[in-house]
Amino acid sequence: MTKVLYTHLIVGRKSTTAWSIVAFLSFMASGCASPAPPPPSVILIVVDTLRADHLGLYGHTRPTSPALDRWSRDGKVYEFAHSTSPWTLPTFGSLYTGYLPTRHRAGFSKQSGNRLSSSVETLAEHLSQKNFRTGAITNNPFLSASFGLDRGFEIYDHHQGNNKEIRRAQDVIDRALAMIDAWRGDSFFLMIHVFYPHLNYDAQAKVKG
Repeated sequence: MTKVLYTHLIVGRKSTTAWSIVAFLSFMASGCASPAPPPPSVILIVVDTLRADHLGLYGHTRPTSPALDRWSRDGKVYEFAHSTSPWTLPTFGSLYTGYLPTRHRAGFSKQSGNRLSSSVETLAEHLSQKNFRTGAITNNPFLSASFGLDRGFEIYDHHQGNNKEIRRAQDVIDRALAMIDAWRGDSFFLMIHVFYPHLNYDAQAKVKG
């Protein structure tokens, strides 16, 4: 069984932002007490281009996000989250390293193919050295392993999403839950990237009951 220790929610400025929601969760496998329990696992969820001003926790009148609204009441909500860049690649470089694009170079230097600099350590690399299992599920084309953002990840499940090849949010979450189940009992770092809001609106047919 997995027990939630705490949740940490960051929500961006009340406008359309490149990265509106970043959620950090810490989990720990519950079981028999031991003298030296493993460190808590970390899950990072990034929802691509989700509009903060269309979420109930920011006062939107339509019931667009009931589950997220409930979740936010038990976590921390920040109304202003400043990104280091307006687009994906340098933003993730900063998210993974804690450095500005001028230092980590991802999306900043065409001479190096816009790749993440080999001179900076990523969070995944750091945690893997601490015996964490590491995995990522990504969908944005700019999160391809060709840019070096896969460094330190044991599993890098990348699907080059576009309007013709949509990997729905439910599929991403199902893959994440399967990875968590496979790593039960181990400390892990899992990055979950939901690309669905970035793409064209894809209404699903309602089931008539």
